[in-house]
Amino acid sequence: MSELLFECYCVPRVCYGVDALFSYQHNQHAGPAGAVPRPCPGGDALVVSCGYHATHILPVLSGRLCAAASQRVNVGGATVDAFMQRLLQLKYPQHGAAVTLTRAEVHRSGSLVVLVVVVMVDDGFSDQLCLQADRQTAFQ
Repeated sequence: MSELLFECYCVPRVCYGVDALFSYQHNQHAGPAGAVPRPCPGGDALVVSCGYHATHILPVLSGRLCAAASQRVNVGGATVDAFMQRLLQLKYPQHGAAVTLTRAEVHRSGSLVVLVVVVMVDDGFSDQLCLQADRQTAFQ
């Protein structure tokens, strides 16, 4: 891939990485629209990347990814669409066959579906991550 980009398209440089972490890095200094940019205090964060097939939880400590504590949850947009289809089929049993996955997706995109993740980061955040990593290592 890189060879194709460099030789055929004369691309000067390429950077590969995790899209959610690129977004975190770009937005860590950004504030609300029109606000003065300010650095994120401490650089600790929990990045949640929701995809169509999976959700990734990526802890960032002091501005660096803690890969050992990263998690993948096999719940994504496809699961939400299937769940929405089943809810619509249960709500309208007389139209059960007419409620297809495509119509459930259109209904989901037409309405407001919000995933809210609230994370409290305190002084003991690093200690809690280490404790969690120790627990996972003990069970393996």
